[in-house]
Amino acid sequence: MGGDCIPLDLPDRLRAAAPGVEMISIGGPTETISWSIWHRVGVVDPRWASIPYGRPLANHRYYILNESLQECPVWVDSQMYDASEVGLADG
Repeated sequence: MGGDCIPLDLPDRLRAAAPGVEMISIGGPTETISWSIWHRVGVVDPRWASIPYGRPLANHRYYILNESLQECPVWVDSQMYDASEVGLADG
C-alpha cells in the first residue's frame, strides 16, 4: 500500500480478501526515488489517524525539522528533510 494517508480499515479489508497476506506501507517524498520509506502493517491501533508513514530504507535518512532546522517532536508542525546518500532527485 502506498500513500501519505492509508485508511485504518484498509488492512483488515485486504486481509479479508487475501488471508495471510503481508502488508507493507511504502512511500517517500516526491523529490526522492519512488519508495524510500516503509512500515510493516500489523495490528492497527484504532487511536491512529492513519497507518504510520514508516521509517527510511537502507541508505536513506530523513529528519523532521522546524523553521530553525531543529528536530521536532511527534505531531509538531514541521518539514521533512532528506539527507539520503542515494535517491534524491537532481535539482
